[in-house]
This record gives sequence, C-alpha cells and structure tokens, in this order.
Amino acid sequence: MEIMEFDIPVQQPAELVWRSHVKNFQVTLPACNPGHYKKVEYVDGPPLAAGGVVKIYYVEEFGHYDYVKFRWDEMDHDNYFCKLTIFEGGFISKKFASLVYHHRVIPSSDDLSCTVSWKIEYDDLEQHDCHDILKEELTKFCNLISDHIDDTIKAT
Repeated sequence: MEIMEFDIPVQQPAELVWRSHVKNFQVTLPACNPGHYKKVEYVDGPPLAAGGVVKIYYVEEFGHYDYVKFRWDEMDHDNYFCKLTIFEGGFISKKFASLVYHHRVIPSSDDLSCTVSWKIEYDDLEQHDCHDILKEELTKFCNLISDHIDDTIKAT
C-alpha cells in the first residue's frame, strides 16, 4: 500500500468548511460544480456515520466515469475527521485495487481559517501515472467548495 499526504490552506473557519465538505456535501457538491457532479445520494446505512454508503453521480459530459461509491469507515464530527473507502466506480475498477481517503479539517489559532489535510492510501492494479490526478481532484474539490462558501456568504 502506498500513501500520499498533502495539506490545503483554506481561508474560512473550520466548522464552516467541515459542514460544507462533509455534513452538507450532498447539496454542496452538485451546487459548487454542476458541470461535473450530477447528484449525491445516501444508498445504505446511516447518512453521516461509519457504515453509511454514498453514491456520487457525475454528469454524462464528464466522460471518465459515471459514478463512484464509497463507505464512511470513520466519522468524528467533533474533531473534523472522516475516513472513507471507495469500493465501486471511478478509478477503483480501472487503476486502483484499493483507495482510502482520510480527511481532516484543522482549525487555525485565529478560528478564521483552517487547513484541509488529506491522506490517501492506495494499491495500484497496474503501473500508471494517475496518482497526481487524485491530488489535483481533491485540491479542485476544496477550491470549488471554498468558492461556493464565499458566494453563499456574499448572497446573504
């Protein structure tokens, strides 16, 4: 198993980022990038707790894949941490034998910003160069949600 770790600084409070990234992501994700994400639905188990299964649908124009399914393995809302395993769809059937994400939002000392910390554990099916795509997608994900948060705040 290989591991990739990286941090993304965000200029918003940790609670707001956690709420947008995790608690409300079924609404936030399609709203922040409607040209990429079609919808998010809970398909089995508890919605925001360990054991819950989520399916993210991509728009048809996306082209790379139709959906991805994952299971929440760990969820700690008090400490802004979750762990999830992708088990169907996306790259899992094409490039990776396993793909596990650890997502943590770390508050700053001033409570006005935070750091989104990612750890990705993966096993490749074959030699490929898709590892940087994982980091690029998560960085894009964080930036899109941050922009969405800013737009929502401005609109109120």
